Amino acid sequence: MEELTDIEFEYYSRQIALDEIGYSGQVQLKNSKACVLGCGGLGVPTMLKLTAMGVGHLRIVDRDIISISDLHRQYLYDFESIGKPKVEVASEKLRRLNPNIEVEPIAEPIMKRNIEEIVDGVNVVLDGLDSMETRYLINRACLNLGVPYIFAGVIRTIANASTIIPRKTPCLECLFPGFVDSSIPKCSLVGVHPAAIGVISSVQVSEAVRILTGRTPKLAGKILLFDLEDLSFEKIDVTKQEGCAVCSSQRAQLTDMPERYFEEECARDGRRTFVLTPRVRVDVDLDRLVEMLEGKGMKVRFKGKLGVSFIYSDFLAASLLKSGTMIVQAAPTRDPGASGDETIALYKLVMVDWLGYPPEIVPSM
Repeated sequence: MEELTDIEFEYYSRQIALDEIGYSGQVQLKNSKACVLGCGGLGVPTMLKLTAMGVGHLRIVDRDIISISDLHRQYLYDFESIGKPKVEVASEKLRRLNPNIEVEPIAEPIMKRNIEEIVDGVNVVLDGLDSMETRYLINRACLNLGVPYIFAGVIRTIANASTIIPRKTPCLECLFPGFVDSSIPKCSLVGVHPAAIGVISSVQVSEAVRILTGRTPKLAGKILLFDLEDLSFEKIDVTKQEGCAVCSSQRAQLTDMPERYFEEECARDGRRTFVLTPRVRVDVDLDRLVEMLEGKGMKVRFKGKLGVSFIYSDFLAASLLKSGTMIVQAAPTRDPGASGDETIALYKLVMVDWLGYPPEIVPSM
């Protein structure tokens, strides 16, 4: 293992002094790899803590851009970050916080076609998502690859967490079988308290550090329930479900997860918001895109390594990630169907007509 430098020893001196970590534990953290899936409300404090504590390689994954409604709880971002890809802003700020570690940003949606590649090679995966269907994909990939997975979720003032150790503990689908995203309340509709996020994020990081330093996680085979409103904590023992389609010895028929290439999310900044994902993986030449946009007289709001944001018209503003995912914000209109149709038309214009990709990559409503 690679030892600590003098600068690192000073940087981490207050946690090296802890019996629970010590010098050897800090060296283990330095030589570890963690993956944070989702760079939003839960992912942000988790990334900050793992970075500051010295996990040597941090892989961060998100497909979204920053909106003004994110800022009350996603403290890595600010007003100057609005409209930029979350992973790009996050990676730059995390590197400034701790230049001793490596940050690997991935600006892609999490799908069946890439989930095992995203999870492969890391020592632990931490959940910062709000989609149970996507979490099921992660759960299955982590079990296949033998990677510990720390689940967490927050809504209103309530949070929960569990640590899933492949082949040793119940998996996520033992704990929460059969959920669909349409049945789960969203923070944008019912709210979320930043303090509840902070508490459960700290629990996640504590569990990750235990795993990375060779100690037994406290939530293996357990669910922690926390409610900020009455400051209650409950730790519940859980067992594997017979016939679990994912992890039991008597597996039932495995339900396939839906792939969504066109989604409407909750409105942001007073505009309807759509996310379009190419049907195959692509690698967009962002420099070429900027040249084309400027050549057509369009305003480019942001040009980064992982995404470009631009104004297409008074009605539509868009951000295109290097992975080919496009986030489109549409001004309100009387015709509910017009926004979706114009969004797809914009995607086809940019990806097919301008950049030359085949029409088959364009999603449909």
